[in-house]
Amino acid sequence: VYKRQQLSEWHGRAPDILVADGAETEPYASAAWAVLNESAEEVYRGLQLANTVIGAARQHVAVLLPKDRRRALEGRLGRGVVIPVRSKYPAGPLLPQAPDAVVCRVGVQACLALLRAVENGEAHTACVLTVAGGAVANPQNVRVPFGTTAGEILRTCGLASDPQYVIFGDAMTGVAADSLEYPILPGVTCLLALTERPVPTQRPCMAVSYTHL
Repeated sequence: VYKRQQLSEWHGRAPDILVADGAETEPYASAAWAVLNESAEEVYRGLQLANTVIGAARQHVAVLLPKDRRRALEGRLGRGVVIPVRSKYPAGPLLPQAPDAVVCRVGVQACLALLRAVENGEAHTACVLTVAGGAVANPQNVRVPFGTTAGEILRTCGLASDPQYVIFGDAMTGVAADSLEYPILPGVTCLLALTERPVPTQRPCMAVSYTHL
């Protein structure tokens, strides 16, 4: 329901460009790339389907990948579809050659879920999740049903040590949890189990804090 409302709002904005955002700038996260690596064609078809509602003039898949992987993806999706994000956090403009363009972004997993819902009648009941951090014995991307608890996921992947911090989301913007019983919900694509609190480099314009659930 939320995504349908979002697409309707974007339709009213008349954007110039619709982007399937697979450009993860968090060093731990790789769920978007895992989805693209497995289902790039379906993701792009889902993006095209979303654009039938929005009506953007252009549609692209944005990635932050080494050149060889990006070219392989271009070979699958066609020339001009894939655009590279050239900077790390904070991510720079996706389209520096079009600074005045109205750009709307949607996640690659949302595109895939939209396609499968429309074509196959599949409900969106699971996500691909990056499980990583110093406390995780086997960092990996896993497909988990919504509602699975952090504890269940970490036990499945294995713990090298007791985590001192468990974060839903990435290390920069994620939410620290004080219990492993909290479930994975739509929108969460990274679960971090850390042995110590990350201390980011301080900059004048940015402060990082964690809000406990």
